[in-house]
Amino acid sequence: MKSLALSIALLLATTLISAQEKTDRQYPTRDFDYAAVQEQIDELSKDSKVNVYHLAKAQAWLNSSKYEMWRNDAGWWPKEAYEESQKIVAAIKNKDQSALAKTSQLKLNQLVADDLWQEVVTAKKLSKPCAKQLTARAEVELMHAAYEAQETTWKDANPQLAIAKSLLARTKTCTQ
Repeated sequence: MKSLALSIALLLATTLISAQEKTDRQYPTRDFDYAAVQEQIDELSKDSKVNVYHLAKAQAWLNSSKYEMWRNDAGWWPKEAYEESQKIVAAIKNKDQSALAKTSQLKLNQLVADDLWQEVVTAKKLSKPCAKQLTARAEVELMHAAYEAQETTWKDANPQLAIAKSLLARTKTCTQ
């Protein structure tokens, strides 16, 4: 009986320690200076001349990279998403309109949810800043969904598709 209780206690302690290690783990983010990119985005957001769509897209790429690093994604997405954020920030700073006009497909073989991409095209024509922000975020979520479908399963793509759909629905009703 003591042996069983001791085994259970050890199992619980090991589980708790493992969970804590996972929470505290320092993922290999040495190549990803999220704070520096975030500072640049925050600084650019103070300039009223900066296009809200591009700034929101840089933020969405950065957030997506951070999320996948938090999930311990060993694939190529975290690095590529981080670099997309950096590219957009640099293009905004350099006023490089040709770079800002491009939507990178990263290493994706194909995109998913053609109907939602059509909604993105329509939503890009809206002039309200809130619609531009939501559209930029939806675009990145659709790219993320394509990554998940390509690299893992459709099941893993469903959350990003649902987020994109919700963001696009909100573009139709936002007031700012």
